[in-house]
Amino acid sequence: VVSSGLEEGEVLQVPQLILNHRAEASLKVSAAEHASQAMVHFSTPVAAKVSLQLYDMQGRLLANLYDIQTVAGADYSLPFDISNLKKGAYLLQLKGLSKPLATRLMLQ
Repeated sequence: VVSSGLEEGEVLQVPQLILNHRAEASLKVSAAEHASQAMVHFSTPVAAKVSLQLYDMQGRLLANLYDIQTVAGADYSLPFDISNLKKGAYLLQLKGLSKPLATRLMLQ
């Protein structure tokens, strides 16, 4: 028997990477397969060390979700846990590019 180290019902969070050679950076959020997760999708036109951060609408940093070295022209899809967040609006910000990107996350 091989053990994966995961408990029954746990989800393995693995970033997806797709090369697409986009000219502009992008950032969006969508629902994930599991109600306790959301998916952040972003692309970077250049290689960069970026961080993805979650803020409340008062501008308080709630979590540093990812610090990642990106590949130029790549699409990323990263899951994150939303089970401990209350209903309401949040801000996701991608920093590390020449111009930070932000998008709103609404939990209902």
